[in-house]
Amino acid sequence: MTAVLPSHIEFDMVVAADLGDGIGAGGKLPWHLPADLAHLKSLTSDTEVPGTRNAVLMGRVTWDTIPDRWRPLPRRLNVVITRQVNLALPDEAVRASSLPRALELARRRVDVERIFVLGGGDIYRQAIGLPGCRRLYLTRVLKRYACDAFFPTMPSRFRREALLAEGSEGQGEDAVAYRIELWCRIAGP
Repeated sequence: MTAVLPSHIEFDMVVAADLGDGIGAGGKLPWHLPADLAHLKSLTSDTEVPGTRNAVLMGRVTWDTIPDRWRPLPRRLNVVITRQVNLALPDEAVRASSLPRALELARRRVDVERIFVLGGGDIYRQAIGLPGCRRLYLTRVLKRYACDAFFPTMPSRFRREALLAEGSEGQGEDAVAYRIELWCRIAGP
């Protein structure tokens, strides 16, 4: 078997971003979209091969935003990217010191079918430039929020391939409209 450079390990990204590419404020999501959370769960949990699971890679701040009762995300290999060598993690989660290391750890697992990067901002910036980044599942929140974490500018080598869902949740001024889109890397250098 030929060794694959970490930068060439195939993976997909999942992100929810507002109209200004904001992804978080104060270490939290500034919106509540149950449909998006259901999409994330289904996308990152479902596998085609029996006995396999998917891996979800995330930075420590993103890990910290997951409520304790859902940590680690069930039925998935959770890889937390952090330089904190003493970070206490449950047995079902592993620590990686960098995104390339996290990709290697996930790919080495024989039970991992797909790899998904879940953020945050710095991890997305690193991931979107790697040749192994194949797809982006983007939930576009159709409002602007006072965010302090952002998704990087979408490179021109990605094109929107499909609108997977759209809708609105909430009532009145609290209503939040969204679109779930699939973006794919186009062929080329």
